[in-house]
Amino acid sequence: MDNRWTLRVTEWQPRNGKRSRGRQARRWRDDIVKTKGNTWSRDARDRDEWKRDAEGYILQWMDRAS
Repeated sequence: MDNRWTLRVTEWQPRNGKRSRGRQARRWRDDIVKTKGNTWSRDARDRDEWKRDAEGYILQWMDRAS
């Protein structure tokens, strides 16, 4: 099993609320795929581009949390 913290964080499933029966738990990766697309992990290797996008992702997640 791959134990890198970056992979564990993106695969982490938050448990701060119940989901409807039969509905899968959401992951952070689901939000990233929704905004960045299926190639997000490849795009993340370009650190300069990823850092430019990071602020937008953080603000988006903070808005959803409040």
